[in-house]
Amino acid sequence: MDKEQTLGWGEEGVESLDGTLRLENVSREMSGNYRCRTGQYNSLNVKPREGLVLLNVLYPPTVEPQYEDVRQRLGRALTMSCKLLSGNPLRVTSVLWSFNGNPLEAADTEQQLISEWQIDRLSSKKYGMYQCILSNEVGSDSCLFNLTGE
Repeated sequence: MDKEQTLGWGEEGVESLDGTLRLENVSREMSGNYRCRTGQYNSLNVKPREGLVLLNVLYPPTVEPQYEDVRQRLGRALTMSCKLLSGNPLRVTSVLWSFNGNPLEAADTEQQLISEWQIDRLSSKKYGMYQCILSNEVGSDSCLFNLTGE
């Protein structure tokens, strides 16, 4: 896809005297290859030259679910999952699970696109708010689980 058309420029693109393309309010949709072509210099018979530049826009992760009410009976097993949907880079650098604001010990240190918290046998002391924060190099997002039951 030609970025010149994506950004609403004409067939000729953007002309710059110093060869610099200035982009404002860069968004992730602007990622891609940009082509630079030299023009004629003082009407000399110099062949135009081209160069390509790859724009890679970094952005924080987006996760799901953002919020979920979870109901489960006492004594049952339960797994809560927080999934990385998008982000650039599309990798998890850290995962932090907490329960009612207190950090939980994570058994799994492998950074995957989905992080799970398992409760083998649910007791009334385990009801409350669970949060999973997934981070990449740019930022983080979190899943909230309100665990209730009877």
